[in-house]
Amino acid sequence: MSGLNTKKNNWLILVFFIPYLVTNVFLFLTLIGKDNKLLEMIAESSKLLNISDEKFNLFMIVLVVIVNLFIFFVTFIILKIVLLILGFKKNYDQDIFISLLLSISLVNLLAIFAAQIININRVPLSISTSTIEVIVFLLLFYNNTKDIKATKFLFYGKLVLLLINIGSLIILK
Repeated sequence: MSGLNTKKNNWLILVFFIPYLVTNVFLFLTLIGKDNKLLEMIAESSKLLNISDEKFNLFMIVLVVIVNLFIFFVTFIILKIVLLILGFKKNYDQDIFISLLLSISLVNLLAIFAAQIININRVPLSISTSTIEVIVFLLLFYNNTKDIKATKFLFYGKLVLLLINIGSLIILK
């Protein structure tokens, strides 16, 4: 029976990963389409590399997927370590994992719709959606676990990651 549960969990994770990856790609394409500076950078880069815009866009999509997977797993590991360091005996790996996938996917959808409705620069949009993602993540995690103490500690972990994200957005602006 355990093998069946493992297969079911693996499929469930895959089902949640697909919207995560798709929304990240669509958000990237939406932000590129709304930002002339990014469009110019991409056009110059494809000319510099002497490849067509279509091939360069495909390359960028693959890069976006790889970078977002890296960021996702680093975030997951950091949040997992936060709870391990603080001595939590219960394993919250799957709760953190699914809450991260869902919160990021939902907030990416929100950002895509917001970018279509209002004309907002990518930096303020990224900062506001990152902040909303922290809240959605914590709500999903708490709703699933009902563990207020673990949720509080994850809040501090996500807050540190949020501040690092905001700092990098401002520096790389």
